[in-house]
Amino acid sequence: MGEDKVSFVQIVRQTCISGFLLVNHIIMNDEKVIVSFVGQKISKVRWGQSYNGEKNPCEFITGSCDDEKNLVCKWKVPTENDNEPNLESQLVVEGSVTDLLVMSPGKVIYSNSNGDVSIVSLSSHDNKMREDQSWKKLHRYLSTNEVACCTCLASYGQDIVTGGEDGKINFLLPERKKPIRVLENADSSNVTGLQFLSSTELVSINSTGQLKLWDIRQQKLNKPEKVLTLSGNACPLLSVDKHPNQPHIVVTGHGDGVVGIWDIRQENGPVTLVDAHEAEVWTVMFHSMYPDNLFTCSQDGSCWFWDGASMNNEIIYSNLNNNNSHSHSAWLYIDANKHKMETFSLVPFNKSPINSFDVCLSSLVCATDSEALIIVSDIPVR
Repeated sequence: MGEDKVSFVQIVRQTCISGFLLVNHIIMNDEKVIVSFVGQKISKVRWGQSYNGEKNPCEFITGSCDDEKNLVCKWKVPTENDNEPNLESQLVVEGSVTDLLVMSPGKVIYSNSNGDVSIVSLSSHDNKMREDQSWKKLHRYLSTNEVACCTCLASYGQDIVTGGEDGKINFLLPERKKPIRVLENADSSNVTGLQFLSSTELVSINSTGQLKLWDIRQQKLNKPEKVLTLSGNACPLLSVDKHPNQPHIVVTGHGDGVVGIWDIRQENGPVTLVDAHEAEVWTVMFHSMYPDNLFTCSQDGSCWFWDGASMNNEIIYSNLNNNNSHSHSAWLYIDANKHKMETFSLVPFNKSPINSFDVCLSSLVCATDSEALIIVSDIPVR
């Protein structure tokens, strides 16, 4: 455990892939990196919401897996004089934690491998964690009635959605003890990720390379509004996120190391496929405040910061029919002759698979398969 500082730039590789030049650098000038070994295999990590304005977050939440007793933990971020995070509270949970969301200050929701979903309160007075609400065995295989893993969560306000290996999607409300809606046959394969695009639109991804758009205003939600599919051999989609300002733009991480950019207004597959990592891409995330910045992590041990601002930020064109101006994200319109994409390796020293990360302002926290937590500060987001 301890602190590591990196203060140099080195080009690692330069390849032209799927319409643009991908230039990968080692981490840039003077970011602060703290590595701490915590004695538990962390499957998910999320920043807490105890920060204001330009101040970086001071706490984060983790969920562990593959142990006899798995934990949901609250950690304090190290101060300038500390070399490792401080464990403030923990809660023993059943099964392995498979997903984790911070719904609001003091409220965390997690899912587990037993098909359960629970809401946990984080007390600011005594630092105790308490389970407020739990939905047991939400996911079961219809053919055998055996319990299935709850693989993913999404939330929008108070609305909670769960997906599982049984292909089912559940809709929950905190004050209701049972699901308010169940899509028993949402998918014939594993639901591997969920993302609200708005209060009325939901995206799901699966293990056969499909992205499905659901209009949840429909009373009878028997089938998705749209199904977009990868061409060629089916490859699992493992992670998904939406552009914070243009929710029709969706990014996915794939089982073969590819990162895909989708425009859900289209009727076909992804607009761009980037052969990025060397193994599974477990998390993809647009920066919530600086959406020209994208972050990804992989089974190959890498965590990348994609600087979309290195290209033209926007492509503006004039609609002559109605004299309106429209701005288009650079993620959708990339010309190899005019633009290049720069990526920066945030943890080049790490060789262990990275299971999860989260980004807030200029700070990133990630969790590795070797029971390490890594905090990277002062990332030059723009």
